[in-house]
Amino acid sequence: METLKRCKVCGLVIAEAKIRDICPACGVPKTAFEDYTEKVSAKRKRFLDIHLHPIMVHFPQAIVVFLPALLIGNEIIPWPFNYSFLSTAKLLSLILPLSAAAAAATGILDGKLRFKKLSTPYLRKKMLFGGMMILISLGMAAITLVNGITGQGLYLFIALNIACLVCQYFLGKIGVQLMFSVMPG
Repeated sequence: METLKRCKVCGLVIAEAKIRDICPACGVPKTAFEDYTEKVSAKRKRFLDIHLHPIMVHFPQAIVVFLPALLIGNEIIPWPFNYSFLSTAKLLSLILPLSAAAAAATGILDGKLRFKKLSTPYLRKKMLFGGMMILISLGMAAITLVNGITGQGLYLFIALNIACLVCQYFLGKIGVQLMFSVMPG
C-alpha cells in the first residue's frame, strides 16, 4: 500500500512517491506535506475515484448551453446551411432528458456512496433540482416532437431552456460544495 501525503496549504492528497521538490498543485515546498490516511474504504474510494457523476453532469450542461446557440445559428445562417443547426437542436432536445436522467441516476449513486444515505439537506435539494431538470427537459422534447422548435413553440422552448439553465446553476452550486465531502468508513 502506498503512503499518502497531504499538502497543508492546498489540501492536495498525493502518493509520496509522486512528490518532487514542490507541491504540483500550489507550488509550495515539499516540506509543506504531512502524512495522510484515507478515511474511506478502498471499495468506495475506487468507485468514487471514477468520478462518474461529475462526468455525466457535463452532458446536460453542454446541451442546455448549446441549444440557444444552435437556434440563433438557425436564424442567422442562410439556407440551406441553417437546416443543420435546427436538426442538431432537435436531436439534442431529444437527448437532453436522457442525459439529465443519467446525471440524476449517477448523482443518486454518488450521494449514496459518499454519505451512505440520501436524506441530507444538500442531497434533497440536488434531487429536487435534478427532478425539475428532467421534467423541464421532457417538456422541451415534447415541444420538439409535437410542434417543432418554430413559431410559438420556439418561445416556450427558450423559456424552458432558461429554466434548465437555472436548475443547472443550482445543481452546480450545491455540487461544488459536496465534491470533496465523504463520510468515513
